[in-house]
Amino acid sequence: MSPGIKEIIILVIAVLALFLGPRMMRRRAGSPATGGGGAVGKSAKSTGYLRLAFFVSIAWVAIVAFLLKPWDGNAALFAAAGIGPVALGWGINWVLQGFK
Repeated sequence: MSPGIKEIIILVIAVLALFLGPRMMRRRAGSPATGGGGAVGKSAKSTGYLRLAFFVSIAWVAIVAFLLKPWDGNAALFAAAGIGPVALGWGINWVLQGFK
């Protein structure tokens, strides 16, 4: 595979992880079989913010990919300017959610 194809596959895997990861975690934590329950009001309210965060993350990576063209040899710059801020933002959010 050429380097461009590998980067696109990695990007697709990252996007799928962003979409499927929270769904899988939510099912385990609040499933009726485990009796986890969960705060219905809070999750319903935060769903809009979560969807907005997904959209902004994907849009940011797509725009930076369009501008930097990582398949033309700018992979390191793309990782730092495109994927880096998104990963940092989701990492900070994950840590802050752990304190709530």
